[in-house]
Amino acid sequence: MVTKMVVKRQKSSGKVCAAASSYEDNIITATTSAFGEAAGAASGVLLKAAKDSLTDATDNMFKADQAHLMELSDDTKLIELRDGSIDKVRGT
Repeated sequence: MVTKMVVKRQKSSGKVCAAASSYEDNIITATTSAFGEAAGAASGVLLKAAKDSLTDATDNMFKADQAHLMELSDDTKLIELRDGSIDKVRGT
């Protein structure tokens, strides 16, 4: 189970990539008509690189969050002991 923050960012990333895919042809066509064939081709390459980069970053964030939660999960007894000790010191 990943954190809520990562889930929200993962959904956002998915929406951005979907929008980029949906409008890819329009972006390339507009860039080509405004700046020429080479610019249109370059915009397609740039858009694909941006989508791939966002997808990779999202995957890495998801994996890092899972690893972090796994690391925390094996320390539950120690965390409870620590929290109990803090409560004793504070007198609560």
